[in-house]
Amino acid sequence: MTRRKRLCYFPQPFFRSAYSGIAQSVEQRTVNPRVVGSSPTAGANFNRRALHSRLVSLYWKPLYKYLRVVQGRSKSDAEFLTRGFLKYAPHATRRNARHLLDSYILSDHTRAVRGEKFDVAEAEHEISHDVRTVLSPDEYLDREWSKNLFAIAVERLRDSSRAGDFALFETYELPDIRSMSYRALGERLNDASDSRLAKIRRQFRQVLLQVLRESVESDDEYRAEARALLGIEAL
Repeated sequence: MTRRKRLCYFPQPFFRSAYSGIAQSVEQRTVNPRVVGSSPTAGANFNRRALHSRLVSLYWKPLYKYLRVVQGRSKSDAEFLTRGFLKYAPHATRRNARHLLDSYILSDHTRAVRGEKFDVAEAEHEISHDVRTVLSPDEYLDREWSKNLFAIAVERLRDSSRAGDFALFETYELPDIRSMSYRALGERLNDASDSRLAKIRRQFRQVLLQVLRESVESDDEYRAEARALLGIEAL
């Protein structure tokens, strides 16, 4: 018996409606009617761009590496599909990204898209040096998402802290970040002492939670992700 091929088709309104909903919620939180020149249209347009930029920085590398490593696609194919997916599915989160990406690939909207350029060479370098382990597709994408989230947070801390303070953080905390011992790190980020190390830990916690908040759509999801990733309660 011939097995029928399963197809999944997402029309453009599916992506647009989800995108509009997120943009509307962002607009409601940020547009101030008391500010001269502030308007819902201007606020929505600005925050759509900001939202998309955050999505790209958080997800392009995990998704690209998933397509290369798990699905075995070529460099050009992986870059093409990643760019198209991020253009048409800005509502993706860690919990639904793989399902949406797989469905997007099966749809007829996998088209050439102009957009942000990715540092594919950096991702390829990581792939060549990653330790090969047996992971399910979900586990692989989850691991890469977590690694990228921490990498973004570390770079933000580097840019926002004094060199000496960051060097201290780098000495004591980067080993656990590199080994993905996030729970062990999470316990230390609550250090309430007055030491210099405790202060830079708390600063990193603030930066990391901000990056995490940017990756989700609701407060409940934000708190759930903080518990799952770090074992901490985030406000």
